[in-house]
Amino acid sequence: MILENLDNLDDEVYCAISFRAGGEDSQDILTAQGIFNNMVITGGYGCYFGASGTLVGSPLVPGPGFQYDFSFDAEDSTLAANCDLSIFDTAWLEPIGAEVLIDYEGDGESVGDMVVWDNREIQTSGESGVGAGRCFYMQNQASFYCNIVFAFPQGTVLVQGFPDELIAIGASGCFQGLKATAVAGEDTTANVFTYTWTV
Repeated sequence: MILENLDNLDDEVYCAISFRAGGEDSQDILTAQGIFNNMVITGGYGCYFGASGTLVGSPLVPGPGFQYDFSFDAEDSTLAANCDLSIFDTAWLEPIGAEVLIDYEGDGESVGDMVVWDNREIQTSGESGVGAGRCFYMQNQASFYCNIVFAFPQGTVLVQGFPDELIAIGASGCFQGLKATAVAGEDTTANVFTYTWTV
């Protein structure tokens, strides 16, 4: 399990996590990524092969330790039957601002540093959701590599990659089985980030 503390973001933590059921020799493995209290299942092996859904982590009270609540999509929760794909027809808009720079070496923005954000409102086609994610500086700050979670009432999508080709690597709810890419852009006039989808 990898936990990265996102300072100044309401104690939120970005996670890339794997669970193994049945002991160390078991081949039943489930992986998830995202903000600790809203992770998306990204893959499975063994009895978890093909699983999709979400995972919510919370601290045990009293601690120490954590508990995880799984929400698996039903087998009949297919993309074609339950999801209106028109949400992907127009660009998704996310306000610019309030990002936090994780400056690992204390030298300002440099390769390996990370920009993080949480609970940003996402607007599209009259619908609203929230976005959270992280991007790493690469190649002398010329590019970023990102992990971003978008959550809407009908489902959640996790994308990963460079801004010019973000690939959906996990989805839940009515977006289960989604095969899509997004291109991230910046509209400085409207002060928003844009995400344009190909499904």
